Amino acid sequence: MNRRVIYTSIFGGYDELVEPEFKPDGWDFVCFTDRNFKSESWDVRMAIPLYSDNTRNARRYKLLPHRFLSNYDISIWTDGNIITRGDVNKLLEDYLDNNTMTTFDHMQCDI
Repeated sequence: MNRRVIYTSIFGGYDELVEPEFKPDGWDFVCFTDRNFKSESWDVRMAIPLYSDNTRNARRYKLLPHRFLSNYDISIWTDGNIITRGDVNKLLEDYLDNNTMTTFDHMQCDI
């Protein structure tokens, strides 16, 4: 097991699990789901839905990685329909050097 993880959660029929185009060295891929996905890249972990709302079930894993991924030092959330295309190690070097948490700056987008 690596000490870094890219994770997602998919509940109900909202998304399909997509395979990464690039698997960075030193990273695991974990998907929490109530569906029977088969994957060569993702560690698919079956999860029992607690709520009748699929969004709430998915957000449970999104917002509480410290409960479900406590063996990892670094975790990166990605939505279920996002494809990893590049080396996230570069992302860490550029943005997480002296930070414990970072998020996307939505204010930089022109809408």
